[in-house]
Order: sequence, then structure tokens, then C-alpha cells
Amino acid sequence: MPSPEQPDAEPPPGPPAEDRSFLKELKRRKVFQVAGTYLVVGWLVIQFAVAVFPQFEVPAWAGRFVILLVAMGFPIALVLAWAFELTPDGVKTTRRARDEAGGEKAQPSIQRRRNRLAILVGALIPAFALGIILGAVGIGFLSRSTGPSAPPPPAADVVSPAVAASPVLAVLPFVNMSPDADNAFFADGVHEDLLTNLSRISQLRVISRTSVMNYAGGAHNVRQIAGELGASHIIEGSVRRMGGRVRVTAQLIDAANDEHLWAERYDRDLDDIFAIQSQLADEIAAALRTELTPAERLEIRDAPTRSVEAYDLYLKARESMRGIHERRARYAAAVEHLREATRIDPDFADAWSRLAWLHASHVHFEFGDADEHLAAAERALARAKALAPDRMETLLAESYVHYHGRRDYESALAVLGEAIRREPGQAELLSAEAYVLRRVGRIADSLDRLREAARLDPRNTGLLHEIFMHLQRMGRMNEALEVGQRIRAMYPDNPFLDEQLFGLRMMLRPEIESILDWARRQESAAEAGDLTNFDTLLNAATAFLVAGETARAENMRRFAEKMPENFGPGFHAALTFSLLIEAEFRRDDAAAARHLERLQTDAEVLFPLVKDFDNAQFRVWVDTLRLVLAMRSGKTADADEALSRIEAVYEAESRDAMAQADLRSPLVRAEVLRHPERALAIYRREQTREIPGITFETVVAFPLLWVRLFDEPAFRDKLRASPHHYKIVQEHFPRLLDG
Repeated sequence: MPSPEQPDAEPPPGPPAEDRSFLKELKRRKVFQVAGTYLVVGWLVIQFAVAVFPQFEVPAWAGRFVILLVAMGFPIALVLAWAFELTPDGVKTTRRARDEAGGEKAQPSIQRRRNRLAILVGALIPAFALGIILGAVGIGFLSRSTGPSAPPPPAADVVSPAVAASPVLAVLPFVNMSPDADNAFFADGVHEDLLTNLSRISQLRVISRTSVMNYAGGAHNVRQIAGELGASHIIEGSVRRMGGRVRVTAQLIDAANDEHLWAERYDRDLDDIFAIQSQLADEIAAALRTELTPAERLEIRDAPTRSVEAYDLYLKARESMRGIHERRARYAAAVEHLREATRIDPDFADAWSRLAWLHASHVHFEFGDADEHLAAAERALARAKALAPDRMETLLAESYVHYHGRRDYESALAVLGEAIRREPGQAELLSAEAYVLRRVGRIADSLDRLREAARLDPRNTGLLHEIFMHLQRMGRMNEALEVGQRIRAMYPDNPFLDEQLFGLRMMLRPEIESILDWARRQESAAEAGDLTNFDTLLNAATAFLVAGETARAENMRRFAEKMPENFGPGFHAALTFSLLIEAEFRRDDAAAARHLERLQTDAEVLFPLVKDFDNAQFRVWVDTLRLVLAMRSGKTADADEALSRIEAVYEAESRDAMAQADLRSPLVRAEVLRHPERALAIYRREQTREIPGITFETVVAFPLLWVRLFDEPAFRDKLRASPHHYKIVQEHFPRLLDG
């Protein structure tokens, strides 16, 4: 038998035949032990990454990369276990260790070393993967905190890049596929709650409900809708409710190319509706590769109530609050729905919040006993805050209890500021802040918030009309006209808006024939009994007066009898006042005396009505008439007293800047009637205010109150620079230019 040292000798005998099976070889080489250890340690590493990384704002890719490395390391660990063994002389390949052992059974010490190697291989590879990720993330954080800081961007760029980079979603109204048409409120509720959930995700910008509701029903042209709303993605869906089951379908569409990025259908028990809503938001965010923070994920998954019955009542109440007609009856119905919802589920925080808001609104609109409603609002708010103090719905309700209920505007702003900090994508919060800001006199800030809200709700005519009116109050007429024309392009069939736009155009570029044509149309409508509006008829009469058709203006009195009760005397007094000023300007003493006598008669009818009207503007108008009559009678002390009362009414509204703004123009009119020689000083003072009581355009609209102002060279220069206004004065009041 050849010796082992001979080159052509046979290899040494291997293990016995019974040890050569593959499974036994895997066991001998500790492959199973390595696999088990690897799986346990790998699972622990993944759990650590999932639980800890979000708390330290570690990028989401790091967690995914840990999972990938752990998965990739598993076959590597098995190969290492198969190929290597731990011997007294160190780690060697299995073949070499077996050759040196000569087939002898391993000693116990060597077996222990093999066990340790198996455990080390199984544990170190996944731990090494975690270490790589932690090191990379740590370096990233270190470089971010110690590296040179970039200069801050310009103020105009602070918002726009983030907005442009974020997906902009338009969630179209969900179609009600239920056999019962009365379940439409439920489909609307699912749609609105999805909107709310998506808007809580900071990396998304979601078009608000009011704008998308314009597309309810009918066929959808995705690209057209996206263009009108400024959306990058469109979500469509439907809801079918039948018995105790509900089916919700939804699809996500890329508006740029009509590509369907994601679609899903959920068939569940009705009790699972809240799980469906949170899953919808989760999956849409995932399809857009959007990362949710832990707080956002928790907020979305937090079901508002345990009871579908209570949820139904809540949705019905929310629907009732939306109408503007018969508001008192709608609010009363909503209160009953919410009371029943909170009886069914006393822990339904959103229902308590909505109930608090409703009671506060009863105070604001003077529906019922204010003290009772305020107390009910505070009780409901206390319950909502005890259940969910940080929820957006609770904060919004608290702001309205301060705003509508207590008229504590600063507290309302503090609450809204916190709510917007938490959820900046809610148009409802931004618009609420805008309404409160204007109450404290921060008009420019209010306008900014309205525009922010309109970016999230671009077809909300309520928001756009507020912007339209804000700009007019601020004297920014050209900007107001642009916004008004934008509203009209969206909704062309709006006669009231047409009238407003016509008036604004005539303020900016007056054309006497166009104005007269408008006045004649109003006169014809009044003759037919289709027009009884106080302001419209008075403006038509003033147009005739400015054009020199004095008799026709005075003949507008015949329509006063068709006005609602108590409006007739006010119309007569206002028209007589204008006729008196015009006659005095023309130096027609007989007409002026006649109109002065008639004004005294009208005033005597009007004065007793003051006690029946708790209305600041009406009180100011009555004292203005007293001032005019006192001035014509030479009773300057009485005129001064009347002006002082007007100023006192104005100052009494100091806690509400908007109420003061509405009184500013009547106050300025009274001042210039009492002190016509101060016309220029009053005019200049008003031009420095955010909401002026008089503007260049309103002076020219009825210049007879401001005769002294036309003596000033600076004002004349401004008039000459505006040909349309100059022409009106030159043709109809040339004496104003004689000085």
C-alpha cells in the first residue's frame, strides 16, 4: 500500500458513509446554527431601525437600506458557515481543516470554537450592516451641523420652491354609487375626510374642498381640471354603501400624461370605514413616494369615533353648516345632529368641537340668547380639549369660540397660529386667521392669508370675493378689478358681480353715457317691480344728478314706497341730502331752500327710528343729518356736538377694526361737511391709512362734497393725469376748475 507521502497516493479515507449525507454535513458545519442566529439578530436589527430611526429624523432611505443589507447578508453568512471552520490554529477553510484532521472526529474544544464562529458569523453581519448605516447618517448629521451654512434665500423664495417641488393633489368629489341617493352625504364625508388626511401630510399640497366640488358630476377632463386648479395629480373615486358593507374605489392619475399611477378597491364592513380612509391616505402617499412623519402617520390613523351611527350624524351636521340660506334653521338642525352624535359616543372629540363652533356662531349671528350659547360653546370645547387637545378640529373650534363667541381676537390668533404651525396645508385655518386679522386692523396681513388660502382653494368664490372686497377697501382698485374679472371668468352667470364690476370700472374710467345707460336700466327694473334695493336706486339717482338730470333724479322718490318697511324714510332723506348739495353748488337758492325744508321733514321722520335700530352706521347717518341742518341754521355748536357723537360711535368700535373701517367713510364725510376748509388735510390723512375713508376715485364720483379740494394745485395735477376723471369734472362741474 503506497505511503501518504507518495505523489500518486490515494487521498485519505473520508468520513464514514453514513456521515456523508448533505443535511448532516450542513449540521456538522453549523450552517443551521448560523442561519438561526442570523435570522434572530437580523430581525432585532430591523426592529431597531424601524423604531428608532424616525425619532431622530434619520432619512427614510436608511431604514430601507438596513433591510436590504440584512437580506443580502443572509446567503453570505450561509456561504461563510459552509466554507470556514474555527480550529486551534485559527480560521481555516473547511476542506483544509478536514484534510489536517485526517477524518478524525473533532475534539470538544474545537466543537465549541465552531459554535462560537457560527454565532459570530450569524450576529456580526447584520450588526455590521446597521453600523454602516449609522456611520453614514452620523457623518451626514455632523456635516450638516458643522459645515458652512448657506446664506438665507430671499423672502420671496421662502415658500415658492417648496410649493413647486411638492405634489399638488386635486381630490375630485367621490361619486355616490349607493342604491339610496340619500347616502350622498356619506360619500361626501368620505371624500372630505380623505382631503383632510392628505392635507395633514407636509410634503403634499392639497386643493381644498370648495374648489374641487365644482367638478361634482359629469365627465372629467383630467388635464383641463388640473390646469384650472394648478394640480399635478388628480384623484377620482366612488363610494357604495349597502347594508352593513361599504365599497370605496380610488385612483391616482398623473395630470401631465393621464397615466394611472395607483388604483385600489376596498370592500369592507361599514365599521372599517375609518381604516379604509387612513389606508387610502397611506397608499396614495406611498404611490407619490412621499414620506410621512411619525406624527402625521399617527394623526391619519387615529379614528375619530368608534360608532358609524355617530359618524353619520356628524357628517349630516357638517353638511347642514355649509348653506348660507336659511342659516338659522340649518344651524339648529346641525346642533341636534351633534348632540345625538355625542350622546351615542361621548368620546367623539370632533363632534364636540363642531358643536362648540356652532354655538359660538349662534352668538356671532345673534341667533337666540347669546349667554346661553356661549356657555354651551365653552362646555363643548372643554370636552373636546379633554379628549383631543392637539387635534386640528379642536384648535379650529377653540379659535371660533374666541372669535365669534367672546370676541377675543388676540386669543383667537394665538390658537390659530399654533394650529397653522401644526397643519400649514389647511385653507380653512388660513382663511379663519385672515378674518380675525382684519378685526384687529392688520389688513395687509389679512390679505396675505387670504391669498395663501386661495392658493390651496383656487376656485373658492367666497375667498376670492373677500380678496376682491379687501382690495377695494384698501383703495387698490385696479388689483380689485383683476380679481373680480377672474371670478367672473369662473362663474359668468352672476348679475350681482356684474354690477360690482361695472361700478368698479366706472370708478377707474368713468364714462357718463355708460353710467346713464346703467341708471336707466335700474329705473326700468324698479318700474317693473323687480328692483327695490336701497343702495342701487340711490346710486342710480346720483348718476342722474351728476349728469344734470336733476328732475329725473328727484323722480326716483316714487320707488321708496316699494322698499321694505323703514327703508323708505332713509331713502328720501339720502336723496334730499344729495339734491340739497347739488342745488347749493349750482347756487340755486330757491331749490336749495326747498330741499332744506324737505330734509328737515325727512329727518323728523327718521330721528325717532334710531331707538329701534342698534346699528352704528344708521346712528352716524342720523347725526350727519343733524350736523347738516345745524350748519344751515348757523348753529355751529350743535354741529360740533353732532360731529362729536359721530366720532364717539366710531371710537366705540375700536375693538373691531372692520366695524371701524365700515364707519370710516361716513366719518370723513361728516368731517368735511363740518370743516370744508380742511378738505385737503383730511384727504391727505386718509391716503396714509390702510383703509382710507376717501380715495381719488370716490371724490370724483360725487365731487360736490369736496369743492375746496379742487382749489389745491396738487389735486388738480392728479386730476389732469387721469383723462377720464378730468373729462367728467370738465363737462359736468366746470366751475370746479375755474380757480
